Amino acid sequence: SNPWRRGLRGVDVLYDLRVGHCFVVRFRDVVLETPTSLGVAHRRHRHQFDGSLTRHNKCCHIDGFSPQVFIQDSPRRGRRNAYRMKVAFLTNLTAQDSLPILRRLGELAEQTLDHVYFYDTLAEAKKSPLKILREFGLRRVVGKLWSSLGSRIRLWMLKSPLRRFVQPQSALEWAIAQGMSYSVVNDLNGPKQLQELADRNLDLLLVCVCKNILRTQTIETPKFGTLNIHPSLLPKYRGPMPVFWTLYYGEKTAGVSFQKMIAKIDAGPVLVQYEIPIAGHPTEAELSRQLFQLAAEHLGEVLQQIADGNTPNPIRDDSPPGSYYSFPSAQQQAELRARQKNVQ
Repeated sequence: SNPWRRGLRGVDVLYDLRVGHCFVVRFRDVVLETPTSLGVAHRRHRHQFDGSLTRHNKCCHIDGFSPQVFIQDSPRRGRRNAYRMKVAFLTNLTAQDSLPILRRLGELAEQTLDHVYFYDTLAEAKKSPLKILREFGLRRVVGKLWSSLGSRIRLWMLKSPLRRFVQPQSALEWAIAQGMSYSVVNDLNGPKQLQELADRNLDLLLVCVCKNILRTQTIETPKFGTLNIHPSLLPKYRGPMPVFWTLYYGEKTAGVSFQKMIAKIDAGPVLVQYEIPIAGHPTEAELSRQLFQLAAEHLGEVLQQIADGNTPNPIRDDSPPGSYYSFPSAQQQAELRARQKNVQ
């Protein structure tokens, strides 16, 4: 008679059996974990769900459980009724650095990745090619065009029988390869996109490597707001290319910041930061990969802190007025390349 229970009939369920620990059931938006003393070795089974789970005369019913709650009753972890967040992800259409973040989001059982938004940087480049050329310089633009060509080939292969031979190199390629729900947007602040965002009833919007400047209404639509992953130790090196400026000014350490977004660029409260030493003489691309991999490793604990309401006190902003760095000039880019070439 329970409508939620009726809706689950016939759903494929994966669960684990462990000696003296627990078994875990995952279906739709619910993760159910209960202790069990079954005297069997660790096994994996796949069953058609009929409203309850029965194994070795042990039965666990789901009546009364909410589909939006992560239910946990395990002595192994000691946490009860932990909230399971519904998360969306926003990144650039051509972004490669955000790939480890998206991959980790898809792996987190404690959170639900509801949708991925890709900001259409290619459409922006077509509208104002001279602006893109001024911002990035000829060398970077040529490199991005070459990378875009390779991505188009991989995307074509991902939609063909050759997909098993493709190794995704961007967030978009990964989303397609994994069958994730995604859409390409010209501006997430638009009325249509904003309404869709509100209809999703999100708990959190996660932003990483994205040129789409979000307005206050967009930022505050999800329940817990919008979280930005920035590859610098904020408030240092605000702006679109923090890794470049970290290397340009010869910093000995680098880091990544998880920041609650506000309308002003990279100016919201920083919830937590992770720092690493800069070993050797990495290129901008190498250091950027290290930083976003570092962010991916800590993503689960940060999201769980937000869900539990246990976020630390924000880091105080003592930055001087000149802490924002825009795009480097062609001369500055050439200077950094020359310094790196000399040390090699």
